[in-house]
Amino acid sequence: MRKNSLKIATLVIIGFFCLATITTLANAAVVAPVDRYGFGVALFKDADPWGYPANEIVLKRYGIPYDLYNSTDIGNVDLSKYAKVVIASDQPQEFYDAVNVSRAWFEEYVEKGGVLEIHAADLGWNGGSWVELLPGGINYTHVSRNNIHIELPSHPIVRMPNNITDSELDGWSSSAHGYFISPYPPEYIEILNLESAPSYPVCIEVSYGNGTIIASTQTLEFAYGVTHEYGRPTSVILENFLLYLAPYEELNMEVNVGTVHFRGEIAEFYVKTSLHGNAINASIWDATLYYENGTQHVDLLPNVEVITIGLYRITYTIPANAPTGTYTLSVKASFRTGMTTATGHATASFVISPTLTAQNAYITEIKDNIATIIIPDLGTIKANLTEIDAKVTSIDDGVATIQTDLGTIKTDVSNINAKVTSIDDGVATIETDLGTVKASVDDVEALVGGMDTTTQNTYWFSIAAAALAALAAVIAIIVAVLVKKKPGA
Repeated sequence: MRKNSLKIATLVIIGFFCLATITTLANAAVVAPVDRYGFGVALFKDADPWGYPANEIVLKRYGIPYDLYNSTDIGNVDLSKYAKVVIASDQPQEFYDAVNVSRAWFEEYVEKGGVLEIHAADLGWNGGSWVELLPGGINYTHVSRNNIHIELPSHPIVRMPNNITDSELDGWSSSAHGYFISPYPPEYIEILNLESAPSYPVCIEVSYGNGTIIASTQTLEFAYGVTHEYGRPTSVILENFLLYLAPYEELNMEVNVGTVHFRGEIAEFYVKTSLHGNAINASIWDATLYYENGTQHVDLLPNVEVITIGLYRITYTIPANAPTGTYTLSVKASFRTGMTTATGHATASFVISPTLTAQNAYITEIKDNIATIIIPDLGTIKANLTEIDAKVTSIDDGVATIQTDLGTIKTDVSNINAKVTSIDDGVATIETDLGTVKASVDDVEALVGGMDTTTQNTYWFSIAAAALAALAAVIAIIVAVLVKKKPGA
């Protein structure tokens, strides 16, 4: 008995030990991993570059968390908390003095694996200029230049999320406030340079210890804040800079716009958003439709509506005078929860055709003056009948032909509430939702059968009257013949 008790006690002790071990391992398993490069962005500035908070606008739009610091914080903040540190362009002199004093502090952060992004354009509206070398030992000299060349077109800074062109980087009034000179850092990549000789670099990436330094002499915030003649930023390359090596994941996005649309159509575009295969409700902050080779655009952000989790609809009534050609819808969205920040950008294109004629288009339903139109091999579209100036032109065997700004469409007469209102000499007058039309009674027999009692009585009376008149004429002819045949006539 004593031995059994000892065995039981031993098993209980072992059981408690195993349970404690399992509990410890389980608790350890749910602890969130720590990213050795930190999370979020630390943005340093004393003033808005050229009077515009461009960096903050981009970070907010893409859902990237950031903390804002000024020159009094330089050297006193724990940078290890951040995945990326950004030094803004165009600062007052005391800011550059503080950076110079704490240059080693920035370099230590990078050596341990951080990312430092230096917007090096100085001597702007706030008047300050760099003192000696930039962090990382980068040599910079001030001079105004207006033509920039993409030296490394495969680099993400000129590809993601926006595709940047050479011409987009020129003509910012002063596209760059300087360039980098030798001696260059031992490990650097030249991304952008001056277009004319000597083609000094204006944007470089430097491997420094375990981290990276990205430096640009371009007036990035100025170009993002000042709009050009088409109402868009002069360049969106600032977005590419701030997102490069930033703490975010790619948000999966799909935009569906169809292949062909028509003038006057109420087009419906659809957007899907997901992360790691799961549909999520992201925040769509830009939806722009570009046309005429990108020189014209329409802001469709106010037209975005949520259908269900991860699915959105964007409705747009295509103007009756819309230019034909290719249209591209660009949609940008972000998602953030806890330690996850994701951002995405997707585009899709379609063609506007000038007419539906020869497409065998057929209206299947009309509701609140909105027609659902089936186009064989292309699908379904919707259109406001008033907007496309729809008018019925003929009716034959229960099918109405409708002329519109889109071209010719057909529909069943019941869809346009066609009713015969009068008949005169074999011609029926028919009232519809799309106007009045005349047709041969033979072509609208079904409609005649559906006439109201008064109209039917009038119709049958006219037929009877016509028959009686015909009969009277026949009788008159017979009488005349008989009279001629009388003897002695």
